[in-house]
Amino acid sequence: HAFIANCTFSSLNEVENREAEELMTTINQLDELQVEVFPNPFNRETNIKFFLPKEDDVQMIISDINGRILKVKEANAQEGWQQTNFDAGNLPSGNYMLVVRSNGQQVVKQLVVQE
Repeated sequence: HAFIANCTFSSLNEVENREAEELMTTINQLDELQVEVFPNPFNRETNIKFFLPKEDDVQMIISDINGRILKVKEANAQEGWQQTNFDAGNLPSGNYMLVVRSNGQQVVKQLVVQE
């Protein structure tokens, strides 16, 4: 006979409660501004995908790590997932910051440009 140490079992109610909590977390995230950048690091161009809980103006700011603003893009965007691209142009290799603002919320992502 094999002995199994430190083995615990969850009751069905615990499993159902955990799944309900995970579902509520997912639903609550739909009320938040979300931003994804891919690929990152990137050579010249990357995609910026963002989720808006409702139609609103969106502001995207690219700055260097010292906070100097290099590029600003503003637009009105629909509710849901949207995508745009960012061309690094002649920016040298290094770390940059992307700030996305909309619906009174702000998300900051690091961008890495590599040659």
